Parts: sequence; C-alpha cells; structure tokens
Amino acid sequence: MKKEKFIKIYDGNDYCAPFPGCPIVEYSPKEKIVKISDPKRPENGKFVMSVKEYNLLIKNAKTIEK
Repeated sequence: MKKEKFIKIYDGNDYCAPFPGCPIVEYSPKEKIVKISDPKRPENGKFVMSVKEYNLLIKNAKTIEK
C-alpha cells in the first residue's frame, strides 16, 4: 500500500515563530483531504477534514482582534 502524499500549504513556523505550537497545514490532492497538525505537540494529534470543509473554514473565519 502506497502512503498518501501530502503537500505543505501552510507552515506556521514561517509566521508565528518563536512561539511553540505553530500549526502546519498539508493537502492531499489524491485523497482531497486537508490535515492540520502541530509537529511540536504530537500528543495533541491532528485534525483531518475534506477540502470542502477546509475552504468553508477559511472563507468564513473571522479575524480575532488582539
């Protein structure tokens, strides 16, 4: 069985470093799924959703004021 290939579409380390727990978002074109994970906290697991769910999340998310 071939392992599904994910493409990194967002690396939180590029934006939130030096803070720990920057998320990474990866996309599998073959499976049409998106995986959000925190490599520095693997015990927290990962969140997997469909591309449709991910796009709805991005489209409808609101900016949080500091």
